[in-house]
This record gives sequence, structure tokens and C-alpha cells, in this order.
Amino acid sequence: MLYGLFFKFVTLIDMKRFFSSFLLILLVVFFSFRKTIPAEDFSVNNIVYGLFPVSSDNCELITHDYYSLCYNEKHEQATWVYYLLSDSMIVGSAERKNYFSPDTLVSTKTVTYTAYKNSGFDRGHLLPAADMKWSQEAMNQTFYMSNISPQNPYFNRSGLWRKSESKVRDWVKAKGALHVFVGGVLSNELTKLPEQNISVPVYFYKILFDESNNSTVAFLLENKKVEGELINFVVSIDSIETLTKIDFFSSLPDGLENSIEKTTELKGWF
Repeated sequence: MLYGLFFKFVTLIDMKRFFSSFLLILLVVFFSFRKTIPAEDFSVNNIVYGLFPVSSDNCELITHDYYSLCYNEKHEQATWVYYLLSDSMIVGSAERKNYFSPDTLVSTKTVTYTAYKNSGFDRGHLLPAADMKWSQEAMNQTFYMSNISPQNPYFNRSGLWRKSESKVRDWVKAKGALHVFVGGVLSNELTKLPEQNISVPVYFYKILFDESNNSTVAFLLENKKVEGELINFVVSIDSIETLTKIDFFSSLPDGLENSIEKTTELKGWF
């Protein structure tokens, strides 16, 4: 009898040690994954399709490995580009090849890189190549012509657009994964590139959504040489929706959607 009680006592101690060790392992694994999420987890196969914007124009939904877009044949560019960006995606050894190529997924076909030749405008990325440093293939896919829009050279290389791209990467480092929506404001009144059907946006928009605290920040940037700080170009998402006729965050509960779309609250962003 004493032996049996002793055996049960030892077994109980072993079980407690086992569960303590098991719990410790779970905590280590949890915080390891919480700290760094592999870039592969941000494939469009794993993100929430419900966040895709709803556009009033007749654009074609195209899904690549790490971003999606809606291609507008009338303007020969995307109405919007959407992607989920993590801190693990902006570091790596991938290099710019500057090989702009047609997007073969677009049924009506995209323009070729020569359409911009001698136009006076850059082939401006909507999803920046530098956001995909983690993978050469992911970076190469940012050079599809469906991800390109005519941009003023200064605006693209040194101006507000370039500043916005760098700032997004800074925020991702500080905050974690962010949802990004970007595009030109397209309309029938826009001018075209010489001898092309490519519309030249007067304005570009960029919207960021931090799912961890349901906060947003949005920018409306003029496609020309403009000096200033990004904070001076913050607008509400409602105002961008009015200009673009795009419905962002339509899948969110109405109360939350209305709240984040009307705000220009900068706490936590600047």
C-alpha cells in the first residue's frame, strides 16, 4: 500500500513537470512566431479577401502571389493595388532588375514598357519594388506593367511619393504588418501619354490599415514636384472614396467602417 501511494506521488510530480515543460515550450513557440512572421504567410492565398476594395468601374481583378489589383483597361493601369506588408518582406538580398514586363494575367493585355518611352513620365510603381526585398521572384512581380502608373520623375524618385514609400516601411518596422491600398485617381478628364491610351493621374492615394488596433491613415498626393512633409497631406478615407468612387473596407462592420473612414486622427502614426 505504501509503495502504491509512493508510486502515485512520484507519478503526480512527473506529470506536473511534464505539463510545466509543455506549457513553457508552447509559450516559447508562441512568442517566437509573434515576433517574426514569415513573409510566405502574407501570400494572397492567406490574406483576407474581404478587404478587397469595391470599385464602380469595370476593372479586372488580378491576383499575383503577394499582391492583388484591379486593372482598368480604359486607363491602362490599376484602379487599385492591395497588399499586406510585414517587416520580414522589406529585408533581404533581392535586387532591382528594372525588367518591366507585360502582365499576362490581364485578359485585355497591358501596355509594354516602351509605351512610356520619351513621355516625360516615369514608370512609377504602385507596390514599390523595395517592399519585396525578401524574394527575387516577389520583387520581379512588382515590375509587371499592371503595377505601373505614369508619375512625375521628381515625385517618383525624390518627392512625396518616394517619402510615402519609405515611411510605410518605417511604420511596418515599428507596428508590424499593415494593409496597404494604393492607386491613381482615375477619371475621364485625365490627359493621356503621347500616342497612348495611358491616363496620367493628377493625384495618387495611399491608405494604410493597422488591423491590430483598427487605426488608419490616408494620403492624397499630387503628381508633380511638391515640397512638404507627408503629415500635411493626410486626408480622410471618405474623401478618397468620393474622388475615386471606390468603396474601401465595405466588409467591416458598419460602425467600424464609418469610424475609420471619416477620421484623420494621427495618434500612433506621427
